[in-house]
Amino acid sequence: MNQYETVFILTPVLSDVQMKEAVEKFKGILTAEGAEIINLKVENCSIIGEGRLGVLTGATFSTKIEQVDILDSQCENRLSDHGSNAGGLTGPLYRSVVKNCSVKGGNVYAKDCAGGISSSMSEDSEIIDCYSTCRIEGITNVGGITGKVN
Repeated sequence: MNQYETVFILTPVLSDVQMKEAVEKFKGILTAEGAEIINLKVENCSIIGEGRLGVLTGATFSTKIEQVDILDSQCENRLSDHGSNAGGLTGPLYRSVVKNCSVKGGNVYAKDCAGGISSSMSEDSEIIDCYSTCRIEGITNVGGITGKVN
């Protein structure tokens, strides 16, 4: 397998639309054909929006995420009426593995499905040796690691 090092930096002068476009492009590249994200650190990131949100990825399909640290970041799903799905690391996990990751400090908020690592996860996903110390707020399906297992 080929391994590549990628640096991804968003400038704070981007508009909300430009930020969303950049995040969607990044997410598409990572999740196409089953990506692996290994040994990454994200600091002071703010994701505020609607949909299936996470600081690193939104909805995550067939992906391996390992040794990722999220520091002092926030993920808030406040822009829609239902406000569901926000995770300190990822949005919903499907057929994915998250291993040896941490979310330290920061905040996660969603009315439904808020989790310190993942907003929710399918039964065929795994979260192994991970922890979160972020503040998690929500009304239903709120958990320290994941908000809900489907």
